[in-house]
Amino acid sequence: NNQIISSIPLQNLDLKTVNDYIADLLNVTADKTIGLAEIVHKKTHGNMFAVIHFLKNIEDEGILWYCIGILRWKWNEDEIRSKTSVTDNVADILKSKINKKLSAEERRVLQ
Repeated sequence: NNQIISSIPLQNLDLKTVNDYIADLLNVTADKTIGLAEIVHKKTHGNMFAVIHFLKNIEDEGILWYCIGILRWKWNEDEIRSKTSVTDNVADILKSKINKKLSAEERRVLQ
């Protein structure tokens, strides 16, 4: 079975693309998400995998939430800036997520 394996190098996304993605994801116009997109882009350097996980993390932390009363997503940019750190490595995102979800004993077993 001769299979050809190839790789496709992916570039980091620019701010406009991150903003368009977030606007589509949250079902709002891009002018409403530019502030959030600037934070996300700065924190993730435009790495798409990191963007997705960053958004999921801020939703899990309750600083990005869906407001039933007005039927749209809301977020607090100041809180997002202060409660999140810049991540240079996607592995750091996963490590942080695992550390938050698992008990000390479970983490010790995995080591």
